[in-house]
Amino acid sequence: MSGFEILGLAGAALSGIGSIAGGIAASNASEAQAKAAERQASEERAASQREAVQRSKEARLVMSRQQAVASASGAGATDPTVLKLMGDVAGQGYNNSQAALYEGESRGRALEDQAAISRMQGRQARLAGFIGAGTSILSGFSGFSNAGGFKRRIPSTTPKYRYS
Repeated sequence: MSGFEILGLAGAALSGIGSIAGGIAASNASEAQAKAAERQASEERAASQREAVQRSKEARLVMSRQQAVASASGAGATDPTVLKLMGDVAGQGYNNSQAALYEGESRGRALEDQAAISRMQGRQARLAGFIGAGTSILSGFSGFSNAGGFKRRIPSTTPKYRYS
């Protein structure tokens, strides 16, 4: 086997190792992106919960103000119009609170979907690295074979010495 044949096989092996390493690195990067998206999904949900609490608090403050104004006006806090207005504010406050929770959940699910896609891309990159490695190595062996590296050397059957 010549030095060029050995270098060709070594190059194919190194190319294969590089393909595997590249696939693993891409897979690791995708996993990191997935974990970051999942953390962000949790943060979105937590932020929406805080927003929902704030919207409920605002509705209670408006209702409290309505009671105070109704009492000061002499109409009374139990006046049907005042009660209807307070019911409307309470309903809107509940809707606002639920909307905030829904928005956070929706953003969270979108980020979790993104994480799943990143993981799938990572698996594909890893597989592509292994396939690329196999292709490189087979290509190197093919070149080696075409150069005559795998020719079977048959020992000569002709005797070295002649007897006369």
